[in-house]
Amino acid sequence: MEDYTRNFNVVLSVIQQRSSYDFSNYRRPSLWRRYEKIAENEGMTSNEIIYKLETSDEYLEYVVKEMTITTTELFRDPETWLMIRNNVIPAISNNDSIRIWHAGCSNGLEVYSMLILLNEVNRLEGSLVYGTDLNRDVLDEAEMGHYGYRFSASYIENFNKVFARDILEKGYPKCEHYFLVDSIRDIIKIRPFLTRKALFLQHDLADTQEFFSGSFDLILCRNVLIYFNHILQKKGHSNLYERF
Repeated sequence: MEDYTRNFNVVLSVIQQRSSYDFSNYRRPSLWRRYEKIAENEGMTSNEIIYKLETSDEYLEYVVKEMTITTTELFRDPETWLMIRNNVIPAISNNDSIRIWHAGCSNGLEVYSMLILLNEVNRLEGSLVYGTDLNRDVLDEAEMGHYGYRFSASYIENFNKVFARDILEKGYPKCEHYFLVDSIRDIIKIRPFLTRKALFLQHDLADTQEFFSGSFDLILCRNVLIYFNHILQKKGHSNLYERF
């Protein structure tokens, strides 16, 4: 089997030269594992991959998407969301308007978690919640708000943990108010009143150019910075801090 490590730097260089994507400051081990999987699945030599990257824009986009992390879930780590609800949201709830940015939002489930939380504290109206990600495909999924049900069965469990006290004391909220389960088609569908509120934009957090105007009351970045090396992490922290 070919040792793909030999031309890995060439692959990253071609991507950087032919696009706006720059993986030079990403952590190599995790980046390498994703590239190795692409190479093995394609059954191509590294030279063939490089040639295709140099000659096909579609293939370059495919490789970039496969090399980025796209995993999240609704109310991931319920304890974190309880902390946000009990400590963070009250600190900003008296603002005339609320602006929140989820950087590296993947398929948007974190954005919908926030919108549900804001609705439960009667601050959905007057709030702007943005989700950005490098991967256009996961943003398309986020905008549709359709997710595999069997894959995401834990979402309902997470929801019930975050709102356990409300459900016990008042009998609501019910998860059915926010999403529909279509067991026949095996999907969970976020209800339209939430998908209409979510604002999804393509953005590379590694890009130091200013992307947003204005400041935010809350910024969450839970899926990206761990894959950057310390140089890019510092840039990322600076970019996020400047938006407050």
